[in-house]
Amino acid sequence: MSNSQEFITNDRTMPTDNWLKIGYLLSIGDEKGAAKIIDFRLGNAGHMQQRALLLYMDSFKDKKLLFDLILSVYINDGYDFPKKIIRKAKQLAKDIPEDKRLHGLQSNERFIRVWRGTTVKDPEAASLMRTSISWTTDKAVAIFFANRCGGVVWEGIIDRKKIIAFCQDRNESEVLQHMSVRDAHIIDIPAEEWEQALEERRKAHEASLERLRMLCKQSN
Repeated sequence: MSNSQEFITNDRTMPTDNWLKIGYLLSIGDEKGAAKIIDFRLGNAGHMQQRALLLYMDSFKDKKLLFDLILSVYINDGYDFPKKIIRKAKQLAKDIPEDKRLHGLQSNERFIRVWRGTTVKDPEAASLMRTSISWTTDKAVAIFFANRCGGVVWEGIIDRKKIIAFCQDRNESEVLQHMSVRDAHIIDIPAEEWEQALEERRKAHEASLERLRMLCKQSN
């Protein structure tokens, strides 16, 4: 058991409310303990974790710890993710080594081509698309999301040095960014390529389910 966990368990002065616990731990310099509560004890309610970050993130001094915490909260629930938090992550990313931020990114090129599937169909909305946090290096993923929402696929370019993080946790080759994608535009995709991408994603989903089933069998 970590020192933070022992403290949370045994210290009778510890507030019982998780929100107060976070503030209390930060006030005594136990940032790891505070991060654990935000990451685990607030459950799977992503919006609660986001609220906790908005309230407490400026109290963290450990930049890597806060960066990892923001990514964990985003991966848990990135829907309507607050721009204030992603701007903080962008600021922190400057101090995170590239091999940590971009772990798993296959390309070694300076400029990376990215795609996003969205309902935004106005070709003049490039400036709006630059505010979109999530892009992908896998066009098939963008096609999948565009197909799901009846939308279109945008394409753009991003300097690898300006990527906040590359995430493969959901098998979506996800690039997190804020105001760094350039030359964003809607692309036409042939019907054959569209269908091929959907079939590729279907097989990837089935493979993920099979891996999950195997893990469940091993744990029983």
